[in-house]
Amino acid sequence: MSRKFSLIDMGIYEICGGGRTGLRQQNRIGKTFTMAYGAWLAEEAGMDVYCNCPTNPITEHVDHILNLPHYDYNPYELIGDDLFDSYIMTDQAEQVMDSAASGKKDVRNLVYFNYQAKKRGIAWRYDTPRHKNIVPRVRFNPDAFIYPERIPTNWHEPLRAIRLVIKLAEVDRLFFLRLNNPQDYFPIYNEKVMLRPPA
Repeated sequence: MSRKFSLIDMGIYEICGGGRTGLRQQNRIGKTFTMAYGAWLAEEAGMDVYCNCPTNPITEHVDHILNLPHYDYNPYELIGDDLFDSYIMTDQAEQVMDSAASGKKDVRNLVYFNYQAKKRGIAWRYDTPRHKNIVPRVRFNPDAFIYPERIPTNWHEPLRAIRLVIKLAEVDRLFFLRLNNPQDYFPIYNEKVMLRPPA
């Protein structure tokens, strides 16, 4: 089966730590970078871009994750927004789709959005350090899983590349995409933004 892959395709992609086996690094591997790079591609393609940028509790100002035109949103309100043909990134999704909180109304509303996203032409990307942190009704629904692998693996060493290991839901094989010199794209996002769990 031949399939063209794009970071801005319509559908739901989970960007997950742990690598192909789930046993590799979970942090500092390029999860947020992968979504931000996709957001940049989406903005360049003329799509509306949405990002769950947090409000800093000390300054009470929005700490923007993206340094490109985008709309800030509250993940729990997505089901009520009238969105079509958009790129939506949810950074640190385990904070808003925690499998331990799957019975809460806010989390259920996000699950309902998950079921509606594809029919509205939405490219929804969310990341998590650990796949099993995500509520089951979402984590079993992605069209693709992307496992970023940092090169070199030691995060104390200068970053040379990020290898994206891509597992499409309908294809029983892995695809690879290597992003060389990702630091060239670092100006598109703020890696130091701290997301806090919702109150």
